[in-house]
Amino acid sequence: VGLLLWTWARRRQASTVEQLGFALLLSGALGNLLDRAVRGYVVDFIHLHHWPVFNVADVCICLGALGLFLTWRAQGRVAQAP
Repeated sequence: VGLLLWTWARRRQASTVEQLGFALLLSGALGNLLDRAVRGYVVDFIHLHHWPVFNVADVCICLGALGLFLTWRAQGRVAQAP
């Protein structure tokens, strides 16, 4: 969480999609961390058949990572496969 906050603070002038990606990653990480601190485990409650059980924090983490990846790839900060 600390590294994420530090990186986000250094990218204050980033695009809206990148800012949203950081916000989603941070909120998902804090949601799972809070669950673990309060209950001792993370509560997963969304169950789709033939798919692993997950929660809203997991969705936020995945969407945030996807947003950052796509933004950074468009900027050339992530190498593309040959």
